[in-house]
Amino acid sequence: MRQQEILALERATAKKLRKHRRRTKVTSKSKARILSSETSRMELPESTVLTLTSAKESAKRIVSIRDDIEVVIHDVQTSGGVYKSSHKKTFVQIAWKEKRNATRKVKTRRIEGTENPSWDAQGKFIFQNCRANAAGSKFVIKLKEVRWFKRETVVGYAKIPSTLVPLDGTKLKLRIALVTKRHRAKAVLSMTIGKATFEEPALGEGGHFPVVTGAEQELVSFEGNFPSRREKLDLMVVNVMSARGVFDADGFGTSDVFIRLGFDTTPIEERYQTTIKYRTRNPEWNERFLLRVPSVDAARGEPKAIVFTVWDKDRFSPSDFLGAAAIPLDRVSTTGSVADLDMDLKARIAPDLAGEVCFIHPRAPADLGKLRVKVSALISDAAETIAKTVNLGRIDPTEGTSLATSVHVAVIAARKLLHVDTKGSCDAFAYVRMDNAPKNEFCRTDTIANTLHPVWNNGMGKTCSLIARPGSGDVLFQLYDRNLLSKTLMGTASVSLASLPPDGSWTQIATPVYGQDKNRNTLVGGSDSSMAWNAPERVKGETHRSP
Repeated sequence: MRQQEILALERATAKKLRKHRRRTKVTSKSKARILSSETSRMELPESTVLTLTSAKESAKRIVSIRDDIEVVIHDVQTSGGVYKSSHKKTFVQIAWKEKRNATRKVKTRRIEGTENPSWDAQGKFIFQNCRANAAGSKFVIKLKEVRWFKRETVVGYAKIPSTLVPLDGTKLKLRIALVTKRHRAKAVLSMTIGKATFEEPALGEGGHFPVVTGAEQELVSFEGNFPSRREKLDLMVVNVMSARGVFDADGFGTSDVFIRLGFDTTPIEERYQTTIKYRTRNPEWNERFLLRVPSVDAARGEPKAIVFTVWDKDRFSPSDFLGAAAIPLDRVSTTGSVADLDMDLKARIAPDLAGEVCFIHPRAPADLGKLRVKVSALISDAAETIAKTVNLGRIDPTEGTSLATSVHVAVIAARKLLHVDTKGSCDAFAYVRMDNAPKNEFCRTDTIANTLHPVWNNGMGKTCSLIARPGSGDVLFQLYDRNLLSKTLMGTASVSLASLPPDGSWTQIATPVYGQDKNRNTLVGGSDSSMAWNAPERVKGETHRSP
């Protein structure tokens, strides 16, 4: 009896194994088929319409490196039990593959509770700088299902060679029968593919540079008199201030942001880099760089712009490109004035301008955020002395102390602060520092308790003496509320050195305080239309009447 049970079990196991091998063999020989194709001005060869995998290598057309391919996933129609789970949470993954280059992947949003998911406008992606002339370049499309314990399982796939991409600007609409792994299951994917078109050319392409907005202020020299004018740019100070609303490339709502900057004729290995700001979409650097305009080179030509490329740092993979901006040299003032510029980040930049091939993530939005920088030319007679004292590249806060001057500040009063304490008041004190000073170099005022309108030293003010090194631009004020064991930042303010009298006399300045709104969104003074932190409309318990 025992032997009969063993024989029966062996027969059942062999039957299942034969059945599994037969299904695996059929599945491995299956090919994704194009059921229908629609195009406006272009007809595909019959051999490529019948099956996606029958295109010959000799028939593949060459796609230049500057081609950007647009892929739109419309919907998926299924039948025969494609999905295994009851909740049916599905998405589509599109990957561009080419030899000797990293694979670029993007996913649609997950749709739950339906066997026929639809994306339309939300399924549009652009793959930039595709090198389809490489052998084996193709799109790999996978229909995935999220099952128990968040496990992603492929339930259908197809491979689309680059020969199907029309290069005349038309869009090819396809209905593709995906290869499924379950018996009698069917899945039909509707998509549109074609060469992407843009309203404006890439940054630097054909000499194209967008208009940058900002304000200019006259620079106060370190000798105390107005600097002389130079006809040609030589030394420049670039202050990378901050960025706002950058793309979250990490997928967790943040990015690890850093910036490469340099002239367009400077090789990529010789360009400078800021520090990395981790887990943020609104990084702040306030880092200065001393740049020397390179001379005209026979191979590279004459420098035309200062280029900024924004990146997301990844530990185990290449950094992700987040956007680029550029300042043409012909727009930099030769009078020594400081230009405070607010520039839009662009998704496309010419490789000769960036020094490398840059392509944005396919799921990146149209609005990539803004970059704020300050640029000024060193035109005074002490420019060469500064260049001998301060090294080219990032200016360390301790450099140039021998060329520094003194700035005297008296903090007198503040008014209409926020109710931070539970008693409807605040205990205010302030930190005063130069914008390029070391972290341990600052001045602190006394704490004025239980008032929204603090006054220091009976109106005489708290006097501080600060060191203004080469590249200094602003005096920064940080206003805090003192707690028992900690402190709360209420807002910040700044005063530009360009607004001070050149003869060294005292002047009285009132500046608004900027901070964060109720949604913890940063309000940036000077480049944001929002009202100030201490505006009457934001102060609880205060009444404001129009005159």
